[in-house]
Amino acid sequence: MVDRLVRQGLLSRSEDAADRRRKAIRLTPRARVLMRRIEAARTKDYEQGLGALSHEARNRLALALEQAVAELERSRLSKEASDDG
Repeated sequence: MVDRLVRQGLLSRSEDAADRRRKAIRLTPRARVLMRRIEAARTKDYEQGLGALSHEARNRLALALEQAVAELERSRLSKEASDDG
């Protein structure tokens, strides 16, 4: 996958000067432009999808999602701790 993205001009790859086994992979300017376009389209889609919700409903949704993410993170950390034990 990385090779393909390098060939498409979306990633650049270089060797780590300190450790030639490691490679540094970076987005190219072309990829950054593409990422901005994707972000703009995604934002537009979100705004269209959430446009029907009232401000209060959006706030409730945001709070519910934040709580869900926090619970998933707690669950993941708990599982990692039990796996280490």
